[in-house]
Amino acid sequence: MTLYALAVLLLAAGAVWFVRSAPTPGEDQRVAAGRTTVERLLPDLAQQTGAETLVLKARARVERNTGVPTGSYALMLICAGSGQVRLRLSATLVDSGRAVPCGAEPQPVVLDVSLGSMLFLAISSEAGEEVVVRWRLVPSPAS
Repeated sequence: MTLYALAVLLLAAGAVWFVRSAPTPGEDQRVAAGRTTVERLLPDLAQQTGAETLVLKARARVERNTGVPTGSYALMLICAGSGQVRLRLSATLVDSGRAVPCGAEPQPVVLDVSLGSMLFLAISSEAGEEVVVRWRLVPSPAS
């Protein structure tokens, strides 16, 4: 009988440990605050060609390809968190990209680009923690 009691006690202790060590559901508060910040500073516009908010883990990389009409565009990128991200617009590996600093109150980086029919973005996190990145592509007024 004591063996069964010990097994039940061990099972109960394991269940308590499992429940207490489980990650809390939902988004991290820093990530949620970063998402709110970047979407406030770089909101959606009616004339935008594309936009996206991304959460990048430490040292992560994402790529996006999207078809666009030929023309001149303003590409805006903003990053909330710490460290920096690197933006590449070329599919080749020789392009070192543009460093975009992340911060608690980040400033948008604007790049004027001419695109044929495709936008290629590669965004790499150089930060040691999660960062929130938002990009938006808007046709230039002259195009």
